[in-house]
Amino acid sequence: MSISDLRPFFFCILLSLASTTHCRSQEVPSTWPRDIQTPQGLVVLYQPQPQELNGNELSGTAAFSIVPEGKKDPVFGALFFTADLEFDRDLHLYHVRTANITNVRFSSQDSTVDLEKIKAGIITAVPGWSLSGSTDQLITTISQTTTAHSGVQFKNDAPVILYREKPSVLVLIDGEPRWQKTEGSTVQRIINTPFIIMKTEKDSSLYLFGGDHWMKSASIKSGWAITKDVPSSVKKALEKNKQESDSATAMKTKEDGVVPEIIVSTVPAELLQTKGSPQFLPLSPTDLLYVENTDDYIFRKISTQQYFILKSGRWYTAGALDGSWKYMPSDSLPTDFANIPPGSDMDAVLASVPGTPQAKDAVLDAQLPQTATVDRKTAAKNVTVTYDGDPKFEPVENTSLFLAVNASKTVFRSGSSYYLVDNGIWFESKSYKGPWEVSTARPSDVDKIPASNPAYNTRYVYIYDHTPDVVYVGYTPGYMGAYVYGSTVVYGTGWYYSPWYGTTYYARPCTWGFGMHYSPWTGWSMSVGYTSGPWSFGFGGPAYGYGGGWFGPPMYYPHYYYPPRYYGPSRGYYGPRTGYPPARPGYNGGRPPSYYSGPRENIYNRPGGNSGVRSGISNRDMGNMNFSNGGRPSRNPSNVKPSGAANAANRANNVYSDREGNVFRQNNETWQQNRGGDRWENANPSSMSKSGDIRNQSIDRSRGTQRYNNFQQNRVSPGGGGFSRPGGAGGGRAMPGRR
Repeated sequence: MSISDLRPFFFCILLSLASTTHCRSQEVPSTWPRDIQTPQGLVVLYQPQPQELNGNELSGTAAFSIVPEGKKDPVFGALFFTADLEFDRDLHLYHVRTANITNVRFSSQDSTVDLEKIKAGIITAVPGWSLSGSTDQLITTISQTTTAHSGVQFKNDAPVILYREKPSVLVLIDGEPRWQKTEGSTVQRIINTPFIIMKTEKDSSLYLFGGDHWMKSASIKSGWAITKDVPSSVKKALEKNKQESDSATAMKTKEDGVVPEIIVSTVPAELLQTKGSPQFLPLSPTDLLYVENTDDYIFRKISTQQYFILKSGRWYTAGALDGSWKYMPSDSLPTDFANIPPGSDMDAVLASVPGTPQAKDAVLDAQLPQTATVDRKTAAKNVTVTYDGDPKFEPVENTSLFLAVNASKTVFRSGSSYYLVDNGIWFESKSYKGPWEVSTARPSDVDKIPASNPAYNTRYVYIYDHTPDVVYVGYTPGYMGAYVYGSTVVYGTGWYYSPWYGTTYYARPCTWGFGMHYSPWTGWSMSVGYTSGPWSFGFGGPAYGYGGGWFGPPMYYPHYYYPPRYYGPSRGYYGPRTGYPPARPGYNGGRPPSYYSGPRENIYNRPGGNSGVRSGISNRDMGNMNFSNGGRPSRNPSNVKPSGAANAANRANNVYSDREGNVFRQNNETWQQNRGGDRWENANPSSMSKSGDIRNQSIDRSRGTQRYNNFQQNRVSPGGGGFSRPGGAGGGRAMPGRR
């Protein structure tokens, strides 16, 4: 019997922590190891050990044992596998699409045991198991990834960084204000900002919408004050933009109604705020202080009195909070940052500190794709692109590609063909007008697009495989602006991309001004504007007659973070701290569930997106090619359950295999190696380190379980959500942008 005949066996061992029910607050029990009863004996499968992830292809090993019929002692072995995976990033799950066993080794060659018969028995006994697993366990236990975009140069110069000691709102405008009439009205609105700023033709005053109140100014950059004198035509124009109006008013809180300062910037900028003078607390056991009365990450090194801040995953340093900030590469940070204790108020920054487990997990998470299966016959039927006038193609530096700079979506010309990226899918045509069809290959030179080009994020949209009927596609978080840069993850490229202005405004991806925060538990979130009392500043892209696109993070539409207090006397607002969930920006904190509207969106499942696209793992048969309901499955993770095999009762998940096929176990503090049967000997430390120290695997397994448990606790409930996104309670509407 050939090794390839063992392929069905692999399907069993990739089952992971998918047995949790939704909304569960208690700790999720481990599903490893697992028992399978076969005619040849009881098989015990231990948790797989992934070694390398390259795109959606995973390789690794797994340890197993079997007690042959008529024998008392088990036979231990290791198998080696490769697999193509599908991912559902919303549910933190993966699914095995195809798999192959490349090798199987046993710890001994016992002549009294028919190993070939055992292999055949295992294959025959495999029932119809669920093929899903936890990406949290995958991230924490994987050894390495293949980074396809290393060596890219981002622009990391500090933007304008403003500091205030009172409630303030940073209102960003994408260059000088561009005014455009609202539909069916003489009222004009600035189209190159996500904030709602209007004026009339007869009145030179400007009006900024802030929840239940308006602010008025004679100048765009200064002089903003509360007003009740708002022209009726302005109010009516806002009513026509009801979705944006509702999203702003939904953000109200019960806090004080202090009128915030309005700071308008027409260049990339970030805002630091404290409530009054900064209040420092020590961060033991480091040489760092942190500012307590802020929702920003602000540190001060005691010995040098130098300040450090974290913005969009990048570190900056200055001698004063209102000083001149300079970029500091993460690998040049003082060693104190790596010693920040997990579970402390500042532990979230560990994901941006090289060498920490949190940074490793973040880098791996940024390389996990969201995948989908695309029906070649139906997916392109409703795909359209518009141009502001005749298409204008400009060369993409260092490539053979040309980019349409006046298109509503990302369109390339490559030779005599045209390629369109829409909602994470590549399409192609012989004409820039279409008709379009699902592409089975990306255009040449896509991986050469420089970060200085606004279409850089399309490098992170992939085509994995295809059949005559479907194409397997995916995108990694880079498509939405989250990039691996060195040994950490950052948001945005740092480059400023000039928008297109004609009769229509087409925005470009941006890095600064939206308060992008990374959480090891929930990913990226953004804090924008200010919410206190009646002040809930409207946030959403141009709509209802305005130009296409929106000025904001590219494609990302992330869940929002709104400061739960401004700023309370202590972190007790967030409730008791146990290390999880963290009590810092972007993390749920102590917010009641009503402030959140659901998990982050998989853009393949976005309402109004491409038809004929199936993405997501829950509540569906992977062999069912039904594309009904736009391919959007149920999001109830209680439907994602293992079947066919039971947990190995009261059996420790403490058996591992190395890359050479040796089998080890951790027995309390002692590591042992299997020498055949049930014979274990103390392991030689040098042999355990030959292909990566296997002793770290036990730590990684525990961290993976902790990550998944935390995800389930934060998720709150299906449909009720643990994370907020635009369009729900507390969120402004993010408009369709360049895709």
